[in-house]
Amino acid sequence: LVMSNLSGKTICEVIRNKKEFSHLPVIILSAVLAEESSWELVGADAFVAKGPYNELKANLLKAVKKLLSKDRRESLSSSSQWILGTEHQHPRQIVKELLEANERLMKVISHISEGLIETDKDFRILNLNDISATILGQDRLSLLGKNLLELLDIEKDTTNERLINNLKNKGKPFVEFQKVRENGRVINIIINPVFNHNGPISYIALLKDITDKRKLQQEHLERARLTVMFEMAGTITHEFRQPLTVIQGLAELAERKLGFLEGSVNINAVTQYLHKIKEECNRLNQLTIRVANITQYQTKDINKGRIVELPTIEMQN
Repeated sequence: LVMSNLSGKTICEVIRNKKEFSHLPVIILSAVLAEESSWELVGADAFVAKGPYNELKANLLKAVKKLLSKDRRESLSSSSQWILGTEHQHPRQIVKELLEANERLMKVISHISEGLIETDKDFRILNLNDISATILGQDRLSLLGKNLLELLDIEKDTTNERLINNLKNKGKPFVEFQKVRENGRVINIIINPVFNHNGPISYIALLKDITDKRKLQQEHLERARLTVMFEMAGTITHEFRQPLTVIQGLAELAERKLGFLEGSVNINAVTQYLHKIKEECNRLNQLTIRVANITQYQTKDINKGRIVELPTIEMQN
């Protein structure tokens, strides 16, 4: 088994979770068996250390014969007898430290709050954490080997496709863009290339679901707009109330004056007109009070838009 950028643990996990392969015994041939301390977590049936050909051949045959026998079930319960070929090897401290550092890094990646995906130079997924799988809405193991750009529908978006081309061909340090998934969730994506002297050899993608954050930002902007509207409403109602007061005062004055002209004009008709003017002025005045004293409001969706619904108050005569 030749593993291209995939760990033995990942390969075993895939095999063990596929029904058609789960019954197969797995032997891992490793050059770092003497330094590795967590083989029992990998899920293989036997481990053989690389070494001189004759010794390696003997250990492989021993492992194969044992696993094909009825005693295979003992392999995981007594793992020490299934680590073969390390008796003549001396652990290398630098390799041990590198393996431990890599293990710590994997634990950090698995627990970060953002999705992290490692791909090869063709954007095929090599490794990812559980958060990435949740964001993409698929099982983690089923995503291995899939093309990240196809999963994100990058090729259907000319703008994002241009960003990716700049990343691959023009040496851009990273690209960042957002995608709206079919379920309406908004995903922020940052892709960073890993270079060698020949160009990009792999990519690291960071995924974050910003749907709730964007919703909060939109709500904040809406509150800010409404705050400005309410401040403007206060100024408008002040300017509106002044002429209303003048109109209402003049109507009352005219009503009193007409009392002295009784008999010379149709007092009843004029009085009715003035009374109606006073009623409408009072109504407008109440509306200005209503706007000026807004402390609570609700919004309603109307014809694909939103309107502010003000609280009702009882009109006063």
